[in-house]
Amino acid sequence: MIAPATNFDRYLDDEGVQLMLKLQQGDLDALDGLMDLYAPLVASVVRSVFGAQEYDEDVSQEVFLRVFQSRENYVPTAKFCTWLSLIAKNYSLNVRRNRARRKSVSVDASGLTLGIDCLETNATVTESSPDDGIKKAELDAKLRSAVSRLIPRQREAIELVYFQGVPCSELASRLGITAQASKSLLARARSRLRELLPQDVAYSLS
Repeated sequence: MIAPATNFDRYLDDEGVQLMLKLQQGDLDALDGLMDLYAPLVASVVRSVFGAQEYDEDVSQEVFLRVFQSRENYVPTAKFCTWLSLIAKNYSLNVRRNRARRKSVSVDASGLTLGIDCLETNATVTESSPDDGIKKAELDAKLRSAVSRLIPRQREAIELVYFQGVPCSELASRLGITAQASKSLLARARSRLRELLPQDVAYSLS
């Protein structure tokens, strides 16, 4: 069931919500904006789960990858920091549990808390209308067309991370390059992709 529009309107002044909606429309610059604004928040959540001694920056990076992958179903039914914090917490807990299983150690994460004031409500995912589905399909087709015009190495990086869901932490090993080189490659690929996207689509590429 689709929530009433009035439930969305109350959060439209939230800067994070505005950036996420731009990302939903294909504005790749919005992802950079979200990372700039909310990297400290995500790091705080990850540390609350792992502890300062076990903090893993790669986990924080993976949280933003999941933000990107969730863009199509995003609906602003809460403050952006609420929605993002829940993603960060759930992903961090999953990573911690998986690591614990590999080490055959039982970890009880039920008592962990975020300590973040902005956790007011849970964000929900609503069904999209047929028109929304058509628009998203068109945007996706044009995005993939632009990706196909990248040089092979850049195209491979984009496809691995954004279409196949390969973690950023694994990109370097998949490509046989250093971690720093993989970050630079991905940044150049995204910059070039913004140049290739058609201007008639609702992309904010300024």
